[in-house]
Order: sequence, then C-alpha cells, then structure tokens
Amino acid sequence: MLRDMDFPINEIRDMLSGYSEDIELLDYFVRQRSALKEKISYIKAAELSLDDIIKSIRRMQMNTSHVTNEVQEKTIEDIIFAGFRFKGKYNEVGSAFKKVGRIAGRHISGSAMSLYYDHEYRETDADIEAGFPVSKTIKSEDITCRVLQGGRAATIVHKGPYDNLGKSYSRLFAYIEDKKYKFLTPSREIYLKGPGMILKGNPDNYLTEIQVMID
Repeated sequence: MLRDMDFPINEIRDMLSGYSEDIELLDYFVRQRSALKEKISYIKAAELSLDDIIKSIRRMQMNTSHVTNEVQEKTIEDIIFAGFRFKGKYNEVGSAFKKVGRIAGRHISGSAMSLYYDHEYRETDADIEAGFPVSKTIKSEDITCRVLQGGRAATIVHKGPYDNLGKSYSRLFAYIEDKKYKFLTPSREIYLKGPGMILKGNPDNYLTEIQVMID
C-alpha cells in the first residue's frame, strides 16, 4: 500500500521498523500528500506543454500540405486576433509573440501572424502588430483582442529565410499593380513553417504566407 502511494523504499523501511500504529504515521501521510500534489501539478504542466507542441506541429503540417509560390487571389475569413502593437524593427516580432503567447495560451487557434501598417519599408520604426488567431476573445490590459476583418486578398507563399522576403513582396506588389488593384493596410505575414518550439529548423525550408487585402 505504501508503494502504491509512491513512498520511497527507504522511507517505508523507517515507517515499518520505527512505528507500530497508523496514527504515528500521520505526519508522513500529510507530507506525502503535499509532495504528490506538487508532482501532479508538474506533470500536468508538462502534459500541457506537450499538447502545445503537438498542436503546433499538426497545424504546420495542415497549413503546408498544399502550398504554391504563385501569386493567388482568395477570400480571407474574419478571425479573432490577439496581438501586441509596437513600433520598432522587424526582427523584434519574436518578443511580441512570446508576450501574446503567454496570455493567449490554450486559446491560440492558428499560426503566428504579423500585421504591418506602413505603406513602405521602415528600417527602425515600423508600425507592427504581432500575435495569433484565437478561439475566443481575451480580456487583457497588455494585448488587444478583436475581430480582424477578412475580405479579398492577393497572396503568395515565400519559401526561405525571412531576410529574403523582399523578393516575394516585389512579385506580389507587381501583380497588384498589373491588375490595377488598390491595396489596403495592414498587410499580413503568416508563419506557416518557421523555427520550431524546440529546434530552429532549416531557414531554407521556412514558409511564410504574405497576404495583402485588395479592393
């Protein structure tokens, strides 16, 4: 019975050899219950972390099963978006993702996204909102959560490092100009496949969908 309650062998030895009645073991039982509660909490947290990784990988597999690097037009559905907006450098989105991820947690329902509100490239003071689609509205003073309107969009999936995204942007905007469409901000980057939660991965295999709403 004591082993079933996860008592260690050396402690069981002391309990059986040093005491004669259950009432004398009360302190042992109280301490063990507290230790088991702590262990259960730790295991539950590990289980939730595994859930996050499994969901992330399966979402990536689904998002990358049918990709093309050709410019396409498609209808984007409305989503609930939890984001953190800031002005800074493009490579600072990672910190924003971590901030939103800590708050949104289990409600994240899609790949990480960046929204860009500028009409042109900005070196150090880009107007950016980084975050995730979520399954429900989240109330927080640190992030914003709202319905991000969908609509008609011109899109392209960029394969390769983030440093080379400019080439795909050029192709996308050349298409928009050729079609004489009016483009709307913010433009969006959806990170279909990028650095994993554990391993960095090969940047040459990163997949980023660029979406520009058109009118």
